Amino acid sequence: MHRRVQTDRPARAGKGQTTIDYVLVLAVVLLIALVALGLSGTWPDFALNSRNQQAVSFWRDQVRPITIPEAHYDMSDHKLYFTMQTQIDEPIVVRNMYLDTKQVSIWKYYTTGSPVVQCTSNTCYTPACTCNDALNPRRRERTVSGDLSLVGIDPGCRQNGAYARMPVWLTYYRPSEPTKILNENTTIDLVFDCQP
Repeated sequence: MHRRVQTDRPARAGKGQTTIDYVLVLAVVLLIALVALGLSGTWPDFALNSRNQQAVSFWRDQVRPITIPEAHYDMSDHKLYFTMQTQIDEPIVVRNMYLDTKQVSIWKYYTTGSPVVQCTSNTCYTPACTCNDALNPRRRERTVSGDLSLVGIDPGCRQNGAYARMPVWLTYYRPSEPTKILNENTTIDLVFDCQP
């Protein structure tokens, strides 16, 4: 009488199939999660650390009178290009802008033409100057600082695509109360990207 020997080949094939099914399901779940992140606008920016992400969120989403929603430093001309926006329903006039505790001059970009000097380098790089950069209510205004190297500011940009940060301080007033000078002085630094 011959006895049949049972082999475990079908069991092995079943385990291999289970592993393949598991990997496929995991890949589909990961793909769905990535698509959901992309569609919701919460795609993580791995180039920014958590402290920088907090600062970027603060300047973009704050409800203070003035916000700086975007900024970048041009390593070729040593200027900081940024946009300012008011968060209230009346105009604001920015008197002074300080980066890293040093006052800088300001140019304002309009929709056409070249930038308009709001306060000159000569007056801002010596004693304090008044720039009087008028911001319209709830509208983004493109602005550029003077050459930061002239006032001894090193923003820390060493390579294209990197991020740097520095303290920013604004003094301003509302035209309805021109003698009441207000300050936008915060412990949250301005984060900007470095461009060639």
